[in-house]
Amino acid sequence: MPKAMDPSKRFRAVLKCDESKEPRPTFLYPFLTGRQQMAMMEIYEQIDDSAGQLQNMKRAFELAGMFLLGWENQFHPETGQPARFDRTRPAAEQLAEICDVTEAMELAQRVMYGQTLDLLDKKKFDSPSDSATAESAPTAPA
Repeated sequence: MPKAMDPSKRFRAVLKCDESKEPRPTFLYPFLTGRQQMAMMEIYEQIDDSAGQLQNMKRAFELAGMFLLGWENQFHPETGQPARFDRTRPAAEQLAEICDVTEAMELAQRVMYGQTLDLLDKKKFDSPSDSATAESAPTAPA
């Protein structure tokens, strides 16, 4: 069964700034289908210099919040109390309350690219193995 079809599977995204923390603040996403990944890419490609900065910021939070299911170990910056994810409110709005725009973009990129085979990784799979191989055949006489 594809991972995206299994509702019990979750993609866990941790920001680089939080990787050494225990417990790790974690964002929970489903494993995405190709269609969902393409929907994210459509918004991602709209973030560019031709749009205004405010519009780009809104798109970053929209992108990071698109499929967000919840989070763990997040604390409200003003009170220090656990920040609860509210499924009745837009995820982008909630992310804007606990993340900055660069963190939102990092999350979006981790979700989009963390679930796909990057072209560089694909090259690694296509490359010959680094393991020892048999000796080469002797050079043919000229």
